[in-house]
Amino acid sequence: ILPFLPVNDLFVTSDNQGALKIWAARTCDQLVQFVLPAPVTSIAAHPINKSLVVSSEDGRIYFYSVKSLHCFGQMKLRDDNFPTTLEFSKDGTALIGGTNNGTVFVITSTNWD
Repeated sequence: ILPFLPVNDLFVTSDNQGALKIWAARTCDQLVQFVLPAPVTSIAAHPINKSLVVSSEDGRIYFYSVKSLHCFGQMKLRDDNFPTTLEFSKDGTALIGGTNNGTVFVITSTNWD
């Protein structure tokens, strides 16, 4: 997974061990690394503000501030579901996701950071 963040000229990488890294695009310097307890399944950058949403195989969705480079929240899906894809709406008010069992979910908020 290699999304480019629309703010600060950053990009994000992840691996199957749960490492999530944020890099400076101009210099290729690693700015921060987070280690999740399970492999990353999807990454979505908020289209307007400086936040990032990451899902993992343990069924959790993590919310990161790109501005301050820290995790500011998380939530767990029910049962054995885990998100396989995440995407923000164009206006950034909704996060849409799909799970490994074919369920679609929508999370709405006006404050993602």
